[in-house]
Amino acid sequence: MPVDPIQLQLEQRLAERDRARTDRLYLACEVLGYDFTVDTHQELFDSYPVFHDDKPWAEQFTDDGDVLILWPRGHFKSTAVIVLVIQAILCNPDIRILLMQGTIKVTRGLLSEIRSHFDGSHSRSKFAELFPEFCGDKKALHASADKFTTPTRVRKQLQQATVTVASVKSIKTGQHYDAGFFDDLVNDSNYRNPELLLKVEEDFNMARP
Repeated sequence: MPVDPIQLQLEQRLAERDRARTDRLYLACEVLGYDFTVDTHQELFDSYPVFHDDKPWAEQFTDDGDVLILWPRGHFKSTAVIVLVIQAILCNPDIRILLMQGTIKVTRGLLSEIRSHFDGSHSRSKFAELFPEFCGDKKALHASADKFTTPTRVRKQLQQATVTVASVKSIKTGQHYDAGFFDDLVNDSNYRNPELLLKVEEDFNMARP
């Protein structure tokens, strides 16, 4: 019996989509276009909890929901955050994620990098081709410098965006997030200044439940 090339292509695409939801290195390298390596970065990705697409986010973790990564500089920790955020969205389209780095400017840069996979502007990414239902232009993503929301969200009534930059404006009473990614909060701009370090600690505590 001859093989239907269209059916074969469809099955391959479904397999790629399923793998991207479960295999972080595959998502990072083959879909998002980053240069991670198995020898170095498999251990990094395995340090984070596994995401499941068959249960609500609130039911995903027990004791291992909080993770602290202390790898040296230059090991792609911040880029790994991008991969984790995107995989979390794939597994849970209704998720509300908060991002925080050392400054609001740097955090907006991280958000922009994440969003580039969803708006198709990332030059090496195949994400929009593999997951078109998650993607769109600025209007479709309700995008701004501080947030964006994927079109696949089911619970349209949720006030918080899919991904939001942490700031004094975004962290306030009544805001609810399902996951937070805090990256390089202490950096070369604040580590020598006690007052700035105290401000970092206060901002981090404000972002916690």
